[in-house]
Amino acid sequence: MPPNPNFEARFNMLYSFYSIPNIVLPFFAGSYVDRVGGAICFLLFASLVFGGQFIFALGIQLKSWPLMIVGRTIEGVGGENICVARSSLLAQWFLGKESAFSMSFVASISRFGSALNNIISPMMANSFGTSPAAWVGVLINSIGVGTGLFLFMLDKRVRAKLTTVNRAQEELLTESLLKHQYVEECSVKREEGEEEEKEEEKAVREDENTKEGSSVTFSDVKRFGPLFWLLSIYGLLMGACVEPFNNVVSGILLERNYFVDPPPDCKLRYPDQCTFGTLQNGSNPSTDLNGNTCPTNEDVAPVLPSSINVTEHQEGWHEQQYVYPDLTPDLLIVMTRSGVHHAQVNTVERKTPQLKKQESSYYIDCNDPFWSTSCTSEYCGAQNAATEKAGVIMSIPYLMSAVLLPFLGLIVDKIGYWAIVSALAPLLFFIAHLVLALQQPAGSPVGPLIGQGLAMSFFAAVFWASVPLTVEERLTGTAYGVIMSAMNVGFALFPMVVAGIYNATGRKYIPGVEFFFVACAVLGLIVSVCLNIYDGVYGGKLNAPSKVTDEDKGEVCFSAIACENMSSAEII
Repeated sequence: MPPNPNFEARFNMLYSFYSIPNIVLPFFAGSYVDRVGGAICFLLFASLVFGGQFIFALGIQLKSWPLMIVGRTIEGVGGENICVARSSLLAQWFLGKESAFSMSFVASISRFGSALNNIISPMMANSFGTSPAAWVGVLINSIGVGTGLFLFMLDKRVRAKLTTVNRAQEELLTESLLKHQYVEECSVKREEGEEEEKEEEKAVREDENTKEGSSVTFSDVKRFGPLFWLLSIYGLLMGACVEPFNNVVSGILLERNYFVDPPPDCKLRYPDQCTFGTLQNGSNPSTDLNGNTCPTNEDVAPVLPSSINVTEHQEGWHEQQYVYPDLTPDLLIVMTRSGVHHAQVNTVERKTPQLKKQESSYYIDCNDPFWSTSCTSEYCGAQNAATEKAGVIMSIPYLMSAVLLPFLGLIVDKIGYWAIVSALAPLLFFIAHLVLALQQPAGSPVGPLIGQGLAMSFFAAVFWASVPLTVEERLTGTAYGVIMSAMNVGFALFPMVVAGIYNATGRKYIPGVEFFFVACAVLGLIVSVCLNIYDGVYGGKLNAPSKVTDEDKGEVCFSAIACENMSSAEII
């Protein structure tokens, strides 16, 4: 897309329009899942994700911001609510000893996808352009729709099979009772009066329970206790250390390690000429005030011109002319095929008064051949290499989480004490972000990102599996919807907070933005301590040692009789 002073605002709007509708929608989706069923809702939401991605890719193709925003909104409606349907399905089918493992395994697959996206997307965008990369996303989402259709058919078949088996078991039980009818008749006659009263009371209770369980209303949220709300706040704060951080981690890594600003006294020999490319026939090196050559290693950004005046147009260039009398505002926004990078540009002192700026910001658009091949090819090449390198490094937390989650799920299923395990996540988040904020000189980010990956793993291993333990079983979908709504409040607000901190601290991520994540981790640790105290005082559901009961086995298949007489292979 061509340079535009509103690019940054519009770019951030794509995230906002994804999250803002989901402040409320997952709550309704959770109630809808409880009434209709998780499998059909999963298919519906997967279809919305596919449709939204298709519209978004079309918007990129046509260079239409309104179309892109519409696509992201539709994609957000499906993408967030599909998590509600998925979690509800897992809670139904894997209650008991396998719940943490099942949810951890699914989260592991999701993390693998995020890691691959961080690595492959910049490479594809730099090599083929943004639009082809977006259409690859459409292809991948079409596979998701196919998976949702298969899941719906499988769930329907399993439920029909269980209904048949339960009916057969009831017939066997009835036949067995009839064989011993003569014994039962004696007991029934002696206690006939008492039994009739008990049966009437039981019928009344069952009728009330049936009416109560047949529908889920929004007023049922009032039935959620303090344990659920503490867990929701904990998820909100831990989510702040994951998703909003992942949105800006590329910029943090570029600023801190892989595309560091050149020394402030560095300037070009000819500050009003291009640096490298077809428009620079000679050389235009950068030197400091003492005449020494400025650093040229791969982790330092090349110095850019302070002004450009090119009025001749060449085929392929995006603009008719490139007349920028002052390319040194406080913020220079550099666009590459893989995204947008904020770079500080060195101010060059002038003896003549500066011309009035027409814009508060100018752009180096590395999608434009003028910049990428004719004028600042060295800068754009270094920028592309740095973003790809940052994409690989920023994938460390997701790769670690993807590998560790299944094993952590098995472990916490066996040992229990989920609330205690949950306290490890904010502690590790705190250490990781404090190191990123304060380490001077900036060392390798690998260590902190490993800590980030461990924290994400502990969080995901116990958080989602803990939700069904805090609410009634029939309200599980609604509970997940409420939590997703709460987390989307954070996903909508926290990026704006991060942007505000970034602007208020001289357009820098370090250390101000990192201190925000440190604060979220500290608050999460406090809530986790409260969660453990409350759980210990009122029943210890979350910190109970893991044990397998017949009831757990029965709930996995919705019927104890069915489960005891069917293997997994027979059910499928």
